[in-house]
Amino acid sequence: ENDTKQKDPPSAGQSLDVVPQGHRHNTTSSLASVATRNRMSLYHEAHRPKWGQWAKSIIEGSSFEIGVACVVVLSAIAVGAEVQYCATYKTIESPWVYEVIQVFICLMFTLEMLLRLLSKGVRVFFVLDSDIFWNYLDAF
Repeated sequence: ENDTKQKDPPSAGQSLDVVPQGHRHNTTSSLASVATRNRMSLYHEAHRPKWGQWAKSIIEGSSFEIGVACVVVLSAIAVGAEVQYCATYKTIESPWVYEVIQVFICLMFTLEMLLRLLSKGVRVFFVLDSDIFWNYLDAF
């Protein structure tokens, strides 16, 4: 007889045996987790205070992203210039201008993080956001 007998399609409660039984991930719980995150995010979106809406309007602009990118580049240039100065003059003390630049950069990064935090809310920022890794990296 024919050994290539076709199986009946799985019914509503059955799963496809594409992955061996012992190696199957629980997709139901991960999909539920994604759905819960989306629902919570939509809830927080609808109940955002006015200052949160103001912060969101700022961070969603392309000029905000360009400004943050410029601060990152300025930070890299400032670190390189300070190291070059200290290596050239064989000193561990840098001129006051480098301190002023470092404080400015620190304030700009803090402002960026605070605007993102205000726009999303604390719970979304630290728990529900899809960029949670970057949020923790910014915060700590």
